[in-house]
Amino acid sequence: MSYLPPCPGVASKTRCSAGELCSLGGFALPQISRPRASSTISFGQPGDDFLPSYPPLPKTRPPVFAVVKKQTPLLPLQADGNAKAEVLLEERCPLIRGSGEAASFAEIPCARWAYLQSQEGYRSEAMSKLMNLTGRTSVKALALEVFSSAMEQQTSRTPVGHSHSVFNFCFLGNPGTGKTTTSRLFAEILRDAKVRASKAHIECTAPELLEEGLPKLQQLIGQAMDGVLFIDEAYALNPMSSSEGRVLVDELLNVLETRGEDLSVILAGCEEEMEQVFFAYDRRLRSFFREVHFEDFEESELSVIWETMARERGWSSPAKLSVLAARRISKGRQQSGFGNTWVVRKALDEAVRRAMNRRDSGPEKIFEASDIIGESPLKDEKLQKVLDEVESIVGCGSAKMTFRSLLSECEENYRRELAGEVPSVVSVHRLFLGNRGTGKSSFARLYARALKHLRLLPTDEVVFKTSLEFTGPTLEESKARVSACLKAVRGKLLVVEEAEVFDETIMGRKVLEFLASSLRDNTAAVLFGPAEEMKRMMQAQPADVTMKFVPSKAFVFEDFTEAELGANLSRLIAQRQLRVSAKFLAEAEKVLSQGRHHTNFSNSKAIEALLEEATRRALSRKGSQVVLLAEDLGLGEDPLAPLSNFLAEAEPLRDFLAKFSEETAAASKSGTPPPTLGHFVLRASPTSAPFAIVRAFAKCLFGMGLTSSSNVTGTAAAELAAQHVEQTMRNVEQRLREAHGGVLFLDDADELASEFHESAVVGCLLRALKDPANADVVVVLRGLPAGVDGLFRDNPELSGHFPHVFDMSSSEEVAGRFGDSSVLVSPPVLRVGGERVAKQLHWW
Repeated sequence: MSYLPPCPGVASKTRCSAGELCSLGGFALPQISRPRASSTISFGQPGDDFLPSYPPLPKTRPPVFAVVKKQTPLLPLQADGNAKAEVLLEERCPLIRGSGEAASFAEIPCARWAYLQSQEGYRSEAMSKLMNLTGRTSVKALALEVFSSAMEQQTSRTPVGHSHSVFNFCFLGNPGTGKTTTSRLFAEILRDAKVRASKAHIECTAPELLEEGLPKLQQLIGQAMDGVLFIDEAYALNPMSSSEGRVLVDELLNVLETRGEDLSVILAGCEEEMEQVFFAYDRRLRSFFREVHFEDFEESELSVIWETMARERGWSSPAKLSVLAARRISKGRQQSGFGNTWVVRKALDEAVRRAMNRRDSGPEKIFEASDIIGESPLKDEKLQKVLDEVESIVGCGSAKMTFRSLLSECEENYRRELAGEVPSVVSVHRLFLGNRGTGKSSFARLYARALKHLRLLPTDEVVFKTSLEFTGPTLEESKARVSACLKAVRGKLLVVEEAEVFDETIMGRKVLEFLASSLRDNTAAVLFGPAEEMKRMMQAQPADVTMKFVPSKAFVFEDFTEAELGANLSRLIAQRQLRVSAKFLAEAEKVLSQGRHHTNFSNSKAIEALLEEATRRALSRKGSQVVLLAEDLGLGEDPLAPLSNFLAEAEPLRDFLAKFSEETAAASKSGTPPPTLGHFVLRASPTSAPFAIVRAFAKCLFGMGLTSSSNVTGTAAAELAAQHVEQTMRNVEQRLREAHGGVLFLDDADELASEFHESAVVGCLLRALKDPANADVVVVLRGLPAGVDGLFRDNPELSGHFPHVFDMSSSEEVAGRFGDSSVLVSPPVLRVGGERVAKQLHWW
């Protein structure tokens, strides 16, 4: 049941004769003196000087009216033009537009109804009730159109039932917008217009019909004959997927086709659901119904509804507090499922409960500001628990300060609302800036819980996406993906990881701009990314993006200090219930301390990788109890041991790594910058299968502390190619991110020398390798000697990124750049298990 009180207005009234008002249809206004100060009558544009007289209006224009705001119900005008009547109209509307055109009847339905009563003698108590309801201007205009059209057909002696008019309606809108109440009034209006012989209004819901089946529908149709059958939540019939609903809708269609002259059917439901699961079932359905849109109530209308409901309960709500209540309630407007009057009733119940529990509550029953907005959200015990969890996080000092600033902002808004002031806008969309493993994901979950308890978000659910998931082959497809995602995350926190990728292409920048412009108040969004790359990206973004994601309010996550690494190591050991020796703990802290100086150090991810590798070694030892010892860190082992199993084939790699280790140690002692590792090329025959060698090579890099992971991600190089260059770039970026902290192995790289692949994949690979975000990945190419030589000969810039070239049969690294084929010889056949391993997207 929906509640619709009378329209608001002012106390003063203006009296004039019905004839004076209603003779405006084609004649000049009489000379009228300036209205007295207390009058609410208005002519012309708001603020214009009063005009003493008007020239005649063309008869082809609709009548225009002096418009008066009303407070009490609309009184019917007498047919006698000399009789006095109180004209208390709803909308304040200019008499003449700035262009000189008369105001449309559709914009002033109350005024038009007054005219129809006076000039045409129309009568309908239900229509007058409808005109007295708050808002619903477009609904009133449609009701007047239906009523006047039916009456004109009767005047012209055209049988209403044989006309082409449609007297079935589909009421579309959120709950609490008055669809049920309006449907009852429509039943009486159709009877008053002699469209239907009875004002019968038979109500039911779609779930009830589904439960009781076809006999129930047929029974209700029989009861509603010559009147109206109202089916609420009609989308629940879902004839697209429900066999029971299909039977009911087919029967309804049959009745509309065969008995439509004797029955009006009114459906009600949310617009989106009705479109997707009801009208999509049969294209004939839409032709039987006129769609009537019930918009959510405006803030001013919600204020009137609040005051009226409070007054009916015996409570007084000062105007200032009614505005405050409406402002808070209206935050949910435009959301699918917003309850309108239902939300008002729920908020009023809560306000009454708070008022009754006030120590100083007396018999006056007058609301105070605290009754409406409640206690400060910072006093919420659940929010305090979230704050305690935030403070207990190791590190994240800057992010904690930003979090406390958010709470202070909300506390200030609370004080402003108590004082009757308009609160400032709190931005829930934020940037989370920092390297991998700095705690952004864990912090985001706490952030979502805080937003819920601060009443800035309805739920604390978090949905993680990557930026690549939003970008499609075309801008239209990308926008469709963004819209679908935002629809799925309504009321939740959306986390977009690797957001810096948006800035790599024109398409990505447009997608980010569309994402920012599509965000609504019922959803929060957070963008993850490295600090420097994200700052550069935001500097180039339009105002629409930077106003949503304000850089100055970003949460910044610094890399862990040595002390924080040790604390996080102890925390993870306790969480995993691992047993460790004191020497293991000390040595592990040393390893982490040394690793944090590498550019690809991944903070907590490095800690997890260290514990996983140590646990693997500990489990390989015999014994009933598993205790992590210092030896499980592999500190006493030769980091190059994984390559020892491959004898001569891997000897060049072993020699290179040994020399690189010596150069790194020497640089550390002298205080000079360490050497750069770079990327690698393996020249191998078509029968060679160096996958096992690459796996061993990755383990050596991890053992030497040059990478944060021993994982290898592999793919055929040509599989990176796509139809569009931007999609190729996304493929390259995706593989590099999968290989984060480890090795990316691109097999059959010689195929990139072909005319089809070269321009796309090579160019994208070059762009990706220049990106600092990919500095933590070591790329290894493998291909036929002749093809690889040609690829690098034609792309000298690419060869600069791959300084280390190895021939699988040579005992020395190939020096210099590609092109000197005299130093390149064909490698011997290398097999794994006697057969070449088939190409896959991931081998390990």
